[in-house]
Amino acid sequence: SNYYDTLSENEKSKNEEEVDEIDQMFSTENNEGDSDEDLIEAQKQNLPNLASKIYQNISLIQKQKQRNISFISRICKAIVKLLVFFRKNRRITIDDIINVSINLLQNNQNYQLPKIIQESLLLSLEENYDDNNENNKKNDEYYFYQESPELCSFFAQLFAYYIMRQPVCIQGPTGIGKTASAKKFAMKKRGNLSKGSGYLMHNFYSNTEISHFYGTTTLIDGEIKFCEGDATKCAKEGKIFIADEFNLAGESVMKSFSLLLDPTISNKIYIPGVGQTISIDPGFFFIACQNKIGTLGRNPVPETIEKRLVFIDYPDKFGIDKICEQIALEIFPKGQNFEQEREFSKKIGKFMEEFNKLRIEYKWSLRDITKLFRRIYNQENQKY
Repeated sequence: SNYYDTLSENEKSKNEEEVDEIDQMFSTENNEGDSDEDLIEAQKQNLPNLASKIYQNISLIQKQKQRNISFISRICKAIVKLLVFFRKNRRITIDDIINVSINLLQNNQNYQLPKIIQESLLLSLEENYDDNNENNKKNDEYYFYQESPELCSFFAQLFAYYIMRQPVCIQGPTGIGKTASAKKFAMKKRGNLSKGSGYLMHNFYSNTEISHFYGTTTLIDGEIKFCEGDATKCAKEGKIFIADEFNLAGESVMKSFSLLLDPTISNKIYIPGVGQTISIDPGFFFIACQNKIGTLGRNPVPETIEKRLVFIDYPDKFGIDKICEQIALEIFPKGQNFEQEREFSKKIGKFMEEFNKLRIEYKWSLRDITKLFRRIYNQENQKY
């Protein structure tokens, strides 16, 4: 009896130590990018049992070998961020936030955000963006998600990762809207900008070099100066950096993002290959877009980068007929043949779905649909 009592006491003591460790980690979670304001707001929630709640949920995933200091730290960081974001919504509980944080960081592809959280995220995304803003019209993509439940869920999850400052990689077949979705999200998230946009995008290839996106020194007016690349600009200015076709790049190029994807905010990091250091703005966010391994020319993402990213599969069913209709609404004016052209757009969407089921290498994409509609419109209006 004493033997089993001792085992029980030891186990209890071990659990208490781990709870204390989580409590300390949560209380001091500012070394990975959380501002003092974030922590103060989270602590105002008056949640004395927060560490115990986190521990109880984390203990359930012990068998999946994800229960380590790095993962727990990421969870604590995510919880702080989400607590602050949802602090005015009393219908969202701390249990909801812990559950969301753990499932999203585990990269559970079958996980669906609770309805209340998804609706809140999507509403917030729309509130910051004016479709009639002239600059937004100029920079906007012909990409629509509001009529598709699958894409609404995808955008809500992408927004949740943004709040957590958890870098993501969107992956899926060619031409289904991965890059367009990243650009649309960046436009929505950054609101109504008076000039420019809230993101920069770099296209990666097999011959991409580190200096192409970080920058390099060059001779300008007789002086040696450092010209910043898109990744450096985004990191310094707090913009979203979109790495398109990320896994077409070589291993060393992908590895160069190691520090940028796991920075200590407000501390300077060294830029590989150019001998420069920069400070990371808290608003910086990284989105990679790529095809899955198996497509010609694709390389495996190095383990050092893979463990820093969350991989999101782009929805394979997303109401293509509705999206084609929305594209047509933007391209074709509401004239005499408007209803006919709208019905035609739906049929094109259905055709794309059926065509892409065929076992051939080329697949139709939303990009092709947009080009087709533009060509039809230009021909009807004799713009060629």
